[in-house]
Amino acid sequence: MREIFQITDKLIWGDFISPNADDLKFIKQFSHFHPITMDEITHFSSRSKVSDFDGYFYIVSYLPVYDSEKKCAKEEEIDILVTAQQVFTIHYSPLEVINEFKDIVKNRNFKVPMKKTYHLLYSILEKISDYSLRQLLHIEEKVDIIGEKLFAGKERELLEQISLIKRDLSFISLSLVPQRVVLNSLLHTHPKLWKDQKNETKMYFADLVGDYNRVTNLYKKLKESLDDFDQTNAQLLNYKINEVMKIFTVLAFVILPLVTLLSFLQINFINDWITGKPLVIIGLFLSSIIITFLLIFIFRRKKWL
Repeated sequence: MREIFQITDKLIWGDFISPNADDLKFIKQFSHFHPITMDEITHFSSRSKVSDFDGYFYIVSYLPVYDSEKKCAKEEEIDILVTAQQVFTIHYSPLEVINEFKDIVKNRNFKVPMKKTYHLLYSILEKISDYSLRQLLHIEEKVDIIGEKLFAGKERELLEQISLIKRDLSFISLSLVPQRVVLNSLLHTHPKLWKDQKNETKMYFADLVGDYNRVTNLYKKLKESLDDFDQTNAQLLNYKINEVMKIFTVLAFVILPLVTLLSFLQINFINDWITGKPLVIIGLFLSSIIITFLLIFIFRRKKWL
Protein backbone atom coordinates (compact mmCIF):
# COMPACT_ATOMS: atom_id res chain seq x y z
CA MET A 1 0.00 0.00 0.00
CA ARG A 2 1.40 3.39 -0.95
CA GLU A 3 0.41 7.05 -0.96
CA ILE A 4 2.31 9.66 -2.95
CA PHE A 5 2.19 13.39 -2.14
CA GLN A 6 3.48 16.14 -4.41
CA ILE A 7 4.81 18.61 -1.86
CA THR A 8 6.16 21.03 -4.47
CA ASP A 9 7.00 20.82 -8.16
CA LYS A 10 10.35 19.24 -7.26
CA LEU A 11 9.61 17.60 -3.92
CA ILE A 12 7.79 14.28 -3.41
CA TRP A 13 6.89 12.34 -0.30
CA GLY A 14 5.87 8.70 -0.60
CA ASP A 15 4.56 6.57 2.26
CA PHE A 16 4.60 2.76 1.99
CA ILE A 17 3.13 0.07 4.24
CA SER A 18 4.85 -3.31 3.74
CA PRO A 19 6.04 -2.49 0.19
CA ASN A 20 5.49 -5.15 -2.48
CA ALA A 21 7.32 -5.71 -5.78
CA ASP A 22 5.33 -3.00 -7.53
CA ASP A 23 6.17 -0.52 -4.78
CA LEU A 24 9.86 -1.36 -5.03
CA LYS A 25 9.75 -0.83 -8.78
CA PHE A 26 8.16 2.58 -8.20
CA ILE A 27 10.90 3.57 -5.72
CA LYS A 28 13.77 2.41 -7.95
CA GLN A 29 12.91 4.87 -10.70
CA PHE A 30 14.05 7.81 -8.57
CA SER A 31 17.62 6.74 -7.77
CA HIS A 32 20.19 3.96 -8.12
CA PHE A 33 19.37 2.30 -4.80
CA HIS A 34 21.68 -0.47 -3.70
CA PRO A 35 20.10 -3.96 -3.89
CA ILE A 36 20.81 -4.51 -0.20
CA THR A 37 18.88 -1.34 0.64
CA MET A 38 15.94 -2.45 -1.48
CA ASP A 39 15.93 -5.81 0.29
CA GLU A 40 16.13 -4.26 3.77
CA ILE A 41 13.02 -2.12 3.31
CA THR A 42 10.91 -5.25 2.70
CA HIS A 43 11.31 -6.60 6.24
CA PHE A 44 12.11 -5.60 9.79
CA SER A 45 15.67 -4.57 10.62
CA SER A 46 17.60 -5.68 13.68
CA ARG A 47 19.06 -2.26 14.55
CA SER A 48 18.82 1.45 13.86
CA LYS A 49 21.28 3.08 11.47
CA VAL A 50 22.00 5.84 8.98
CA SER A 51 23.67 4.64 5.77
CA ASP A 52 25.03 7.33 3.47
CA PHE A 53 25.35 6.50 -0.25
CA ASP A 54 25.97 8.46 -3.44
CA GLY A 55 22.66 9.98 -4.39
CA TYR A 56 20.67 8.94 -1.31
CA PHE A 57 20.84 7.89 2.32
CA TYR A 58 18.88 5.34 4.30
CA ILE A 59 17.57 5.64 7.88
CA VAL A 60 16.27 2.88 10.13
CA SER A 61 14.67 4.11 13.35
CA TYR A 62 11.98 3.17 15.87
CA LEU A 63 9.20 4.97 17.68
CA PRO A 64 6.89 4.13 20.58
CA VAL A 65 3.24 3.40 19.79
CA TYR A 66 0.30 2.30 21.92
CA ASP A 67 -1.18 -1.14 21.29
CA SER A 68 -4.91 -0.74 21.99
CA GLU A 69 -5.49 -4.52 22.00
CA LYS A 70 -2.77 -5.39 24.50
CA LYS A 71 -3.16 -2.02 26.26
CA CYS A 72 0.56 -1.38 26.40
CA ALA A 73 3.30 0.52 24.59
CA LYS A 74 5.46 -1.13 21.96
CA GLU A 75 8.07 -0.07 19.43
CA GLU A 76 7.51 0.15 15.69
CA GLU A 77 10.13 0.43 12.97
CA ILE A 78 10.14 3.17 10.39
CA ASP A 79 12.58 3.29 7.46
CA ILE A 80 13.29 6.48 5.52
CA LEU A 81 14.88 6.80 2.09
CA VAL A 82 16.00 10.30 1.15
CA THR A 83 17.16 11.48 -2.27
CA ALA A 84 17.69 14.95 -3.70
CA GLN A 85 13.99 15.40 -4.45
CA GLN A 86 12.15 12.51 -2.77
CA VAL A 87 11.55 11.25 0.75
CA PHE A 88 10.06 7.77 1.18
CA THR A 89 8.83 6.45 4.53
CA ILE A 90 8.42 2.69 4.89
CA HIS A 91 6.75 0.88 7.80
CA TYR A 92 5.02 -2.44 8.33
CA SER A 93 1.78 -1.45 10.03
CA PRO A 94 -0.33 1.73 10.03
CA LEU A 95 1.22 4.45 12.21
CA GLU A 96 -0.81 7.19 13.86
CA VAL A 97 2.06 9.65 13.64
CA ILE A 98 2.35 9.19 9.87
CA ASN A 99 -1.40 9.61 9.45
CA GLU A 100 -1.18 12.86 11.40
CA PHE A 101 1.64 14.04 9.15
CA LYS A 102 -0.49 13.23 6.11
CA ASP A 103 -3.09 15.63 7.46
CA ILE A 104 -0.40 18.30 7.78
CA VAL A 105 0.62 17.72 4.16
CA LYS A 106 -2.95 17.82 2.89
CA ASN A 107 -3.64 21.04 4.78
CA ARG A 108 -0.26 22.52 3.80
CA ASN A 109 0.31 23.35 7.46
CA PHE A 110 4.11 23.16 7.47
CA LYS A 111 6.26 24.84 10.12
CA VAL A 112 9.17 25.35 7.73
CA PRO A 113 9.23 26.10 3.99
CA MET A 114 9.31 22.92 1.90
CA LYS A 115 12.19 23.68 -0.48
CA LYS A 116 14.58 20.77 0.00
CA THR A 117 14.28 17.17 1.13
CA TYR A 118 16.01 18.02 4.42
CA HIS A 119 13.07 20.35 5.18
CA LEU A 120 10.70 17.44 4.64
CA LEU A 121 12.89 15.03 6.61
CA TYR A 122 13.09 17.55 9.45
CA SER A 123 9.29 17.85 9.54
CA ILE A 124 8.82 14.07 9.64
CA LEU A 125 11.41 13.51 12.38
CA GLU A 126 10.06 16.43 14.40
CA LYS A 127 6.59 14.89 14.21
CA ILE A 128 7.97 11.58 15.44
CA SER A 129 9.72 13.34 18.34
CA ASP A 130 6.51 15.21 19.18
CA TYR A 131 4.60 11.92 19.08
CA SER A 132 7.11 10.30 21.46
CA LEU A 133 6.68 13.24 23.83
CA ARG A 134 2.91 12.79 23.77
CA GLN A 135 3.28 9.14 24.71
CA LEU A 136 5.34 10.17 27.72
CA LEU A 137 2.84 12.88 28.69
CA HIS A 138 0.12 10.21 28.82
CA ILE A 139 2.36 8.17 31.12
CA GLU A 140 3.04 11.26 33.22
CA GLU A 141 -0.69 11.52 33.93
CA LYS A 142 -0.67 7.91 35.17
CA VAL A 143 2.40 8.56 37.34
CA ASP A 144 0.67 11.60 38.89
CA ILE A 145 -2.33 9.41 39.76
CA ILE A 146 0.03 6.90 41.39
CA GLY A 147 1.43 9.71 43.54
CA GLU A 148 -2.04 10.82 44.62
CA LYS A 149 -3.06 7.28 45.62
CA LEU A 150 0.22 6.41 47.34
CA PHE A 151 -1.07 6.81 50.91
CA ALA A 152 -4.68 5.85 50.21
CA GLY A 153 -4.27 2.26 51.46
CA LYS A 154 -4.30 0.75 47.94
CA GLU A 155 -0.81 -0.76 47.93
CA ARG A 156 -1.73 -3.99 46.12
CA GLU A 157 -3.61 -2.12 43.38
CA LEU A 158 -0.74 0.35 42.97
CA LEU A 159 1.79 -2.47 42.75
CA GLU A 160 0.12 -3.75 39.58
CA GLN A 161 -0.30 -0.26 38.10
CA ILE A 162 3.35 0.63 38.75
CA SER A 163 4.48 -2.60 37.08
CA LEU A 164 2.40 -1.82 33.96
CA ILE A 165 3.76 1.72 33.71
CA LYS A 166 7.31 0.42 34.11
CA ARG A 167 6.69 -1.96 31.23
CA ASP A 168 5.51 0.94 29.02
CA LEU A 169 8.55 3.02 29.96
CA SER A 170 10.83 0.11 29.07
CA PHE A 171 9.32 -0.14 25.58
CA ILE A 172 9.65 3.62 25.11
CA SER A 173 13.27 3.42 26.18
CA LEU A 174 13.89 0.79 23.51
CA SER A 175 12.70 3.25 20.86
CA LEU A 176 14.50 6.32 22.27
CA VAL A 177 17.98 4.83 21.94
CA PRO A 178 17.64 4.25 18.15
CA GLN A 179 16.37 7.82 17.71
CA ARG A 180 19.49 9.14 19.44
CA VAL A 181 21.71 7.10 17.12
CA VAL A 182 19.96 8.50 14.04
CA LEU A 183 19.94 12.14 15.15
CA ASN A 184 23.56 12.16 16.30
CA SER A 185 24.59 10.57 13.03
CA LEU A 186 22.73 13.19 11.00
CA LEU A 187 24.18 16.01 13.09
CA HIS A 188 27.82 14.94 13.23
CA THR A 189 28.48 12.92 10.07
CA HIS A 190 26.30 15.00 7.71
CA PRO A 191 24.89 13.26 4.61
CA LYS A 192 26.80 13.75 1.36
CA LEU A 193 23.50 14.58 -0.30
CA TRP A 194 23.50 18.07 1.25
CA LYS A 195 27.22 18.79 1.44
CA ASP A 196 26.65 22.27 -0.02
CA GLN A 197 24.05 23.14 2.64
CA LYS A 198 25.97 21.84 5.65
CA ASN A 199 25.49 24.90 7.87
CA GLU A 200 21.76 25.15 7.23
CA THR A 201 21.05 21.45 7.66
CA LYS A 202 23.09 21.42 10.85
CA MET A 203 20.70 23.96 12.34
CA TYR A 204 17.72 21.74 11.59
CA PHE A 205 19.37 18.59 12.92
CA ALA A 206 20.56 20.41 16.06
CA ASP A 207 16.96 21.47 16.69
CA LEU A 208 15.88 17.83 16.39
CA VAL A 209 18.52 16.83 18.93
CA GLY A 210 17.11 19.49 21.27
CA ASP A 211 13.62 18.03 20.85
CA TYR A 212 15.01 14.57 21.54
CA ASN A 213 16.73 15.78 24.73
CA ARG A 214 13.42 17.19 25.93
CA VAL A 215 11.84 13.78 25.43
CA THR A 216 14.65 11.92 27.21
CA ASN A 217 14.63 14.39 30.12
CA LEU A 218 10.94 13.74 30.65
CA TYR A 219 11.58 9.99 30.41
CA LYS A 220 14.30 10.18 33.09
CA LYS A 221 12.06 12.29 35.33
CA LEU A 222 9.18 9.81 35.05
CA LYS A 223 11.45 6.82 35.63
CA GLU A 224 12.98 8.37 38.75
CA SER A 225 9.57 9.38 40.12
CA LEU A 226 8.12 5.94 39.44
CA ASP A 227 11.09 4.22 41.08
CA ASP A 228 10.59 6.39 44.19
CA PHE A 229 6.86 5.66 44.25
CA ASP A 230 7.54 1.95 43.79
CA GLN A 231 9.99 1.93 46.69
CA THR A 232 7.62 3.85 48.97
CA ASN A 233 4.68 1.62 48.02
CA ALA A 234 6.76 -1.50 48.71
CA GLN A 235 7.70 -0.15 52.15
CA LEU A 236 4.03 0.54 52.94
CA LEU A 237 3.05 -2.93 51.76
CA ASN A 238 5.82 -4.54 53.82
CA TYR A 239 4.74 -2.52 56.86
CA LYS A 240 1.17 -3.80 56.52
CA ILE A 241 2.38 -7.38 56.12
CA ASN A 242 4.58 -7.02 59.21
CA GLU A 243 1.65 -5.58 61.17
CA VAL A 244 -0.49 -8.58 60.26
CA MET A 245 2.29 -10.98 61.23
CA LYS A 246 2.73 -9.14 64.53
CA ILE A 247 -0.98 -9.42 65.30
CA PHE A 248 -0.97 -13.15 64.63
CA THR A 249 2.11 -13.57 66.82
CA VAL A 250 0.46 -11.65 69.66
CA LEU A 251 -2.73 -13.69 69.27
CA ALA A 252 -0.70 -16.85 69.60
CA PHE A 253 0.53 -15.67 73.00
CA VAL A 254 -2.93 -14.46 74.02
CA ILE A 255 -4.61 -17.81 73.42
CA LEU A 256 -1.75 -19.70 75.03
CA PRO A 257 -3.58 -19.98 78.42
CA LEU A 258 -6.63 -21.47 76.71
CA VAL A 259 -4.47 -23.94 74.84
CA THR A 260 -2.73 -24.87 78.08
CA LEU A 261 -6.09 -25.38 79.78
CA LEU A 262 -7.28 -27.67 77.00
CA SER A 263 -4.10 -29.69 77.24
CA PHE A 264 -4.80 -30.28 80.93
CA LEU A 265 -8.36 -31.34 80.26
CA GLN A 266 -7.42 -34.89 79.43
CA ILE A 267 -9.33 -37.95 80.51
CA ASN A 268 -7.20 -38.77 83.57
CA PHE A 269 -7.09 -35.16 84.71
CA ILE A 270 -10.87 -34.87 84.47
CA ASN A 271 -11.42 -38.11 86.40
CA ASP A 272 -8.91 -37.28 89.12
CA TRP A 273 -9.50 -33.59 89.69
CA ILE A 274 -12.63 -32.25 88.05
CA THR A 275 -15.31 -34.88 88.42
CA GLY A 276 -17.65 -33.72 91.17
CA LYS A 277 -15.70 -30.47 91.66
CA PRO A 278 -17.47 -27.67 89.72
CA LEU A 279 -15.49 -24.96 91.52
CA VAL A 280 -12.27 -26.31 90.01
CA ILE A 281 -13.72 -25.96 86.51
CA ILE A 282 -14.85 -22.40 87.21
CA GLY A 283 -11.46 -21.55 88.70
CA LEU A 284 -9.61 -22.86 85.66
CA PHE A 285 -11.73 -20.90 83.22
CA LEU A 286 -11.50 -17.72 85.28
CA SER A 287 -7.74 -18.12 85.51
CA SER A 288 -7.50 -18.48 81.71
CA ILE A 289 -9.63 -15.40 81.16
CA ILE A 290 -7.63 -13.34 83.68
CA ILE A 291 -4.31 -14.38 82.14
CA THR A 292 -5.63 -13.61 78.63
CA PHE A 293 -6.78 -10.11 79.60
CA LEU A 294 -3.55 -9.54 81.51
CA LEU A 295 -1.53 -10.36 78.38
CA ILE A 296 -3.73 -8.06 76.28
CA PHE A 297 -3.18 -5.27 78.83
CA ILE A 298 0.59 -5.78 78.78
CA PHE A 299 0.73 -5.85 74.96
CA ARG A 300 -1.29 -2.64 74.76
CA ARG A 301 0.97 -0.89 77.28
CA LYS A 302 3.95 -1.83 75.15
CA LYS A 303 2.03 -0.76 72.01
CA TRP A 304 2.28 -4.20 70.47
CA LEU A 305 -1.46 -4.11 69.81
